[in-house]
Amino acid sequence: MNHSIVRIAVLVALIVAVVACSNNDTSESTGDPSLSDGGDVTPGIADNTSVSSTVSLTYDSNRAMWDIFSWPAVASAEKGRALLEIARMGDRSMVLPLVEALRYMPSGALREQVATALREVTEQSYTDDDWEGWTEWLGKNRESHEPPPEYVKWKIDLMVGLDSRFLEFLTPALAYSPIDLPELV
Repeated sequence: MNHSIVRIAVLVALIVAVVACSNNDTSESTGDPSLSDGGDVTPGIADNTSVSSTVSLTYDSNRAMWDIFSWPAVASAEKGRALLEIARMGDRSMVLPLVEALRYMPSGALREQVATALREVTEQSYTDDDWEGWTEWLGKNRESHEPPPEYVKWKIDLMVGLDSRFLEFLTPALAYSPIDLPELV
C-alpha cells in the first residue's frame, strides 16, 4: 500500500509540473515550422503556431556559434533557440559556422533547421542537403561574412571532434597560421 501512495504522489507531482510549465509558456509565431526551439522537428509537420520565445536579451554570436555545434552533434533546445536567435538577428557572422556545421549535423531535421536559418540570413535558396552549393556560394561572398571572434577555437574543436590529431596540427592557428580554416573540412 505504501508503494501505491508513493507512485500516486509522484504521478501527481509530474502532472503539476507539466501543467505549470505549459501555463508559463510565452509563445510567439515565427511563421516557419522548421525553426523550432529544439528536438527533432519534421519540416512541414510541425505546428507553426508557437515557438518558445526564450531569446536572450543580449545576443552573443560566439555563444550562438558554440550552441549550434559542439560535440556531440545532437538536437537540443539550445541549438533550436540559437538558430532562432541567429535568424531573428540576421547575424551574417554566423553564415560560415552554419555552413560548416551543416556538413556534420546527424539528423535531417537538425540540418533543415540550420539550412532554414541560413536561408533567413542570406536570402539564398539552397536546401539542407546542398552543402556544396552553400560552400560555393559562401566562397564567392565570404568577405561580407566575417565569423565571430571565437571562430578559430570553435573550428579547432569541430575538427578535433572528428580526429584528435587535429589539435596538434591546428593549435598554431590560435596565434597565426597560413591555414585558411574555412577550407579545412
